Amino acid sequence: MPAIAHFEDICQLFSTSSSKEANEYLGLGWVLLNVESAQYSEHGWNTGFVLGWKKSLGEVKEPPERPSPWSVSPTAGHTES
Repeated sequence: MPAIAHFEDICQLFSTSSSKEANEYLGLGWVLLNVESAQYSEHGWNTGFVLGWKKSLGEVKEPPERPSPWSVSPTAGHTES
């Protein structure tokens, strides 16, 4: 796969450590610009993905937002009386 020679066509960047999320963006037409790896311990590595949206593709497309797994519903734990 040839590298992108010029980045002038890139209008927006997105970075993630989630391969699932990176694949969602790739499925929408984003291009993979870089894969970063950093060792944080003897046997542990973090991998990051940098993606770009090309201006020539028009309006930027992003996956629909999903609720954070860490968010708590305002009604959680409440029961109807």
